[in-house]
Amino acid sequence: MPFPSRENETTEAIKTLRAGDRFCEMLTFWVYILSVSPIEIVTLEVNGPARIPDEGEICRYSPPSEFDRRFSYGSIPGHWIALVDRDNDIGGWLERKQRQDAIPS
Repeated sequence: MPFPSRENETTEAIKTLRAGDRFCEMLTFWVYILSVSPIEIVTLEVNGPARIPDEGEICRYSPPSEFDRRFSYGSIPGHWIALVDRDNDIGGWLERKQRQDAIPS
């Protein structure tokens, strides 16, 4: 996908986040959107290579504008993550990670 098109699609996706969206940065850092509500955005963030979702970290952005702030360049328009695709099957990932993280190692 050409750079301007990818940038536009990423900007639009961030404005209309939905569970199952997947973003990456240089194919080494991955962000999966697990849930979106008016109160918070919950993500699984993974530094690769890794087993997904087992080796990811659950992050919460509240208010949801914090998600945009976290991944924006800040001094110039745009984001440092890029949309990879949408509608990934992330069913049960949040619950699985919560159970996994509750088990003492």
